[in-house]
Amino acid sequence: MSDLSRTVHEKQLPSEEQPAPTPVINLGHLSLLDSTTRSRVIDDIAKACRDLGYFQVINHGINQSVMDNAVKAASAFFKLPNETKEDGHVPRAMGRLQDLQRLYLFQNDLEADENDGWEFITSLSNCSQLQELDFGNNSFTGKLPSSIGNISTTIQVLHLEDNGISGTIPSTIGNLVSLRMLGLGGTSISGMVPDSIGELGNLGQLGLYNTYLSGLIPSSLANLSKLKELFAQNANLEGTIPASLLGMLENLIALALSNNPLNGSIPPEIFKLPPLSKFLDLSYNALSGPIPSEVGRLRNINNMDLSGNQLSRELRERIGECIMLQGRWLDNNLLEGNLPQSLKNIKEAIGTIYSLKQLNLAHNNLSGPIPTLLQNLTSLTELDSSFNNLQGEVPEEGIFRNLAKLSITANKELCGGIPQLHLAPCPKNPMKKDKKKMKSLTIALATTGALLSLAFVIALIQLIYKKLRKRHNLSTVEMADEIRVWHRCVIKIMTCCSIIDHQGQEFEALVFEFMPNGSLNDWLHPKSELPTLNKYSKPKIETRYCC
Repeated sequence: MSDLSRTVHEKQLPSEEQPAPTPVINLGHLSLLDSTTRSRVIDDIAKACRDLGYFQVINHGINQSVMDNAVKAASAFFKLPNETKEDGHVPRAMGRLQDLQRLYLFQNDLEADENDGWEFITSLSNCSQLQELDFGNNSFTGKLPSSIGNISTTIQVLHLEDNGISGTIPSTIGNLVSLRMLGLGGTSISGMVPDSIGELGNLGQLGLYNTYLSGLIPSSLANLSKLKELFAQNANLEGTIPASLLGMLENLIALALSNNPLNGSIPPEIFKLPPLSKFLDLSYNALSGPIPSEVGRLRNINNMDLSGNQLSRELRERIGECIMLQGRWLDNNLLEGNLPQSLKNIKEAIGTIYSLKQLNLAHNNLSGPIPTLLQNLTSLTELDSSFNNLQGEVPEEGIFRNLAKLSITANKELCGGIPQLHLAPCPKNPMKKDKKKMKSLTIALATTGALLSLAFVIALIQLIYKKLRKRHNLSTVEMADEIRVWHRCVIKIMTCCSIIDHQGQEFEALVFEFMPNGSLNDWLHPKSELPTLNKYSKPKIETRYCC
């Protein structure tokens, strides 16, 4: 086997007393098309880590200057006094790594305070190629130095979360014009958000959550046209949600402003942001008024939380147009009125949200029956409609069979449902009885009408029969024959009439269909020079046989 095909070169040692050789891993083989060779590289790395805990890599492609600077920084660190190395501060010598591009110091026990430890921030101004800096989740305290704004303008990611940093956000933060991600959440930062934050035109994600900020939502945020995610929950922001601000954040996909003392109504402009799809969280503020009708325009929103406010009036049916909604929380408000009941409305309001997983309507003033179509939402795994004024029968399928994820308590007028709910049985519906009575009455009336019509026809025929018999002095048999002849072979009788003329004489008549060829009497007994029947036709007619 040639040296090129080997990934681990073991150096021969003259004596067994010497330490084990350092495995040499050729990372260049990972770019080969031969899968067997690539698998051997991976196995060699695993073996070296498992058996020795160290190895040397060659053909890795890392610039030599970067390696030299890393060695220098390590050497400088090890030359420091033990007291310095043990104090948990980031060494100032970090700034000597002039080609440093990424520095990850998160999840350690590094520290700084008002008097010492922040010097490394100043030294990082020498790292002109720095792109990412993350020292989140450490023990940094004290004020964030204004020199943070002197870090290279090439920096794109800055994470300071979950530290004890206090004081205000330095206005120099606006110098970092290439920032795409800024995380200041989970700190003790206070004061107002500086207007200079509006200079970060490339910012895509801003985290201000769990802080001690104060004042209004800064209008300068409107300049962050590329902002996609804003996390400012539990940040002590106050005032109203500025509609003009939201109109400018046309790329926003996630907005969290919960647990702030925000007041006023929900601006409709929030629901006019088509990209808003991850979540909208405005819960536990002091927002009031109705849910804007524009809510249906967020067709792609996944989660919407408006709970814990003072929202009132009826639940908007257009909320059902948010067809991608998975979680909706509207509990602890002042919503009132009925839940949509008709098939059309329920499809618009709830039924078409086939991806809905969680629905919370608890602690409102909602009334009316529970929509039965809720039981058809197979994705619905949690439903809480407790502490309302709902009435009527509880459905028995779908989510209504999952007692662990269903809460309908404190609705005194609910009934029925599965036995495990221990609700009172529903009374028999008088409307159903009335419907049955109406159906029976309709059938009876129809039958009576048919019988009366039949009786009228029979009476009419008998009347005609008697009149003809009296006028022509026919026998019963002859009269029957005449009637059969007229009805079968001559023409249809339309109706009959009987009146008394001005001389007091009775006049009776039968009304036949119009005869385009004239009267049969004229053909049988001609009184003028009209065409007559031949000697063969008369007997046929008289014997009731039609030509």
